[in-house]
Amino acid sequence: MNLKKLVLPLGFVVFMFIGFGDRILPSPLSSISLNTRTSINQFLVGLSPKLKSQNPDDKMEKAVDGLPH
Repeated sequence: MNLKKLVLPLGFVVFMFIGFGDRILPSPLSSISLNTRTSINQFLVGLSPKLKSQNPDDKMEKAVDGLPH
C-alpha cells in the first residue's frame, strides 16, 4: 500500500482522537485522549516566551517614592 494514501486518513484519525476522543470514546481511551491533549497544550504553551505583565503606573510610583517627604 502506498504511504501517501495512508498519511491523510491516519492524520485525520489522530486529530479526531486527540481533539474529541475524551467526549466519545469509552473510559480508558477517553482518559488517554485527554492526557495527550493536555500534554500537547502544555508543550506548546511552554514554547512561547514568558511575558511579564507591565504595570504602567510603576514608573510614576518610583518617581513619587523618590520625592522628598
